[in-house]
Amino acid sequence: MEPELCFDCAGITLDALCGPDGYRHLQNAQTISASAARCPLCDLIWKGMNQNRTESSTVDRAPRIAEFVGPKPLTLFGVPIQPPSDSDVAEPQRVDPLMLIGIDAHIPLPSGDDRDIVNLSLFAKHGSKAEASQTVLGRPLLQDAGSEEAFNLLQGWHQTCVANHSECRRLFSTLDMPASDEVSRLPTRVLDVGPPDGSAEPRLYIPDPSSSAGYAALSHCWGKTQILTTRRGNINHHREHVPFSALSRTFQDAVIVTRRLGLRYLWIDSLCIVQDDAADWQRESMKMGRIYQDAAITIAATGAKDGTGGCFIPRSTPWPQVALPCWVNGSPVLGESVYVTLFPDEDVTSLTKAPLGGRAWITQEWMLSRRTIHYTRARMIWACRSALEAEDRDAVAQMDEQWLIKMAGSFKAAKGRLVQGAAPESSDLEDTVDFIANWNALVSTYTSRDLTFASDKPVAIIGLASEIQRGIGETYTAGLFHHGAESWAAATTTPEPASRLATTEIQLLMMQLLWFPKVTVTRPSVLQDQPSWAWTSTMGAIWFHGPVQTSKPLVDSIRVHPGPSPAPPPETAPHITSTTPYIAASWLVVLGGAKVKPLGVTSHGFSSPYQSGAAFVDLFRFQSRSMYLVGGAAVSSQRVLHITDADANPVGWVVFDLGAVPPPAQALYVARVSENEIADRFDGFNVMFLAESAGSADGDSDRRGFTRVGVGEILMAGWFDSVEAEDVFLF
Repeated sequence: MEPELCFDCAGITLDALCGPDGYRHLQNAQTISASAARCPLCDLIWKGMNQNRTESSTVDRAPRIAEFVGPKPLTLFGVPIQPPSDSDVAEPQRVDPLMLIGIDAHIPLPSGDDRDIVNLSLFAKHGSKAEASQTVLGRPLLQDAGSEEAFNLLQGWHQTCVANHSECRRLFSTLDMPASDEVSRLPTRVLDVGPPDGSAEPRLYIPDPSSSAGYAALSHCWGKTQILTTRRGNINHHREHVPFSALSRTFQDAVIVTRRLGLRYLWIDSLCIVQDDAADWQRESMKMGRIYQDAAITIAATGAKDGTGGCFIPRSTPWPQVALPCWVNGSPVLGESVYVTLFPDEDVTSLTKAPLGGRAWITQEWMLSRRTIHYTRARMIWACRSALEAEDRDAVAQMDEQWLIKMAGSFKAAKGRLVQGAAPESSDLEDTVDFIANWNALVSTYTSRDLTFASDKPVAIIGLASEIQRGIGETYTAGLFHHGAESWAAATTTPEPASRLATTEIQLLMMQLLWFPKVTVTRPSVLQDQPSWAWTSTMGAIWFHGPVQTSKPLVDSIRVHPGPSPAPPPETAPHITSTTPYIAASWLVVLGGAKVKPLGVTSHGFSSPYQSGAAFVDLFRFQSRSMYLVGGAAVSSQRVLHITDADANPVGWVVFDLGAVPPPAQALYVARVSENEIADRFDGFNVMFLAESAGSADGDSDRRGFTRVGVGEILMAGWFDSVEAEDVFLF
């Protein structure tokens, strides 16, 4: 016999949960531990207080529980399927029907605010009055992601999206023209999975170049276990058949999902690219962006660390389910209950913390896919450009692929109005800057993910960048979006708009050029074809210098040009040859009218503020206020070095690309790029740290060439006064 609810829990009604003051559960939250010993719902809440459900939490929750659970009241609030439209609303608002999916437990803080300490899942049985009336819309987690119920849920998501979501037919490459149908040109090779009943073995199919059909694409971790691959020695055999039994568990599950969705074809990288043919790998890797973008659906084995994991990962025993009396429209429903349980732990539901979420290649796979079904260790998550829904309807943070395509569209529209010389809308300049700022944030995410081969650094995002450049009308070069041969300013003959556009162009390029390492990064030899100013030349996580977003440019122009052909990469570089189109030539960035000043390594001091134990207020002597306003100091962390002159006066700060201060024998230069201001007062120069290049720019011996070695700020207002402006050529 199940234990009965305590007096406080037995009084819970759905209407009370949705009132403006919620349901007062306990007068003293500290009594929850004692009540948990005899009441199943109190026990569930107590377990939830010890559960880590917050992605931002990186510390043990026990001290936090002791801090927040004092002699304060515990209040329960119903959580509807959608939050209130007004994000400034502080209190939950009653809506009809209630459409509840959960219950949040709050306790007051000393500040007077409430804090969620537990998030409970609330659901009703299928076909119940609570579900039919839309009073409770939460769903219980399924026991098996490969069950009939799971496929019914997936098919419902897919059919709804195909039939109703016009936004999900929009492509990065054609932002203004949503695709008219779901049939796309097939990739070079696909796996023909056979009929839905599985009566025929899969086989590798090479379609006619003009063939079109709907297909699925697989996003997965290769891992360290051996998986089946197509090679020159077995491609003809694979064209005859690929035995289902020879496929890894992940591949088998993906075949089953493809069949259940009524699709005939499935694209898997290891089977559809000839893995020991470098030329084939280069050709097909350049098409991967379009492959995922054109797929009818991407199947993501998000929770599997390798091919043995599969999509239908066995699930752990769920949390207990506690029954509550069912109320509909203010009246109890006899013989019916609703059920409360805990949502799964965040470490088995998070997409970013899942094994696949740490793989760099998924950045473009997930971004370009119009719709994706994620199979995590705990639940399925549907993600398309119009909807994001978990199997149990728990809240899922908005994903990159949903907002970036909208921002790309806003960027294109704003750019069009600016170039045409029309009166700009108030948001036009903001829209152009916001798109680049969010692209930079995506790059930071990408660089923090793992790559097996360093040579894949520029390759694993080129598909996404190529599709974006088609859509927004920009040129993508070595991690940088720029305006190509003709600038925006040159497109209009009206002086004032041309001047405004020129400033905007410089601003957007500065935002992308002034990046710095978050961790120790390297410049491996296989990336020697990448220019030093490009983040694609490094391995490791990077971030972008935030104050540049609002700073005043101090250069006349920033131009991107092809430079001299470099030496080919080492023969040991897998997949890459000197004929690879996007790295076949070095590219120059020219800072027109920049001031460059030498900085003596021996006459200046470089020290870590964290190692020297500087007081927090002392950091302001070395870093701009602007840096703190955008969180830059926290981002750079222990990578930042403070600079002092020969008299120990503060000069500024620097983050060197490779971490180490250049040797005394190497001349170090500082190029002024822009100026920060706060309250119309000087707040520091944003600068690049440079070293002289062995070669000269454009073959002209009178023009010095430089390579980039770091980024930082100079806080002395007159530091560049004695320097003449010049064109600075960066290799």
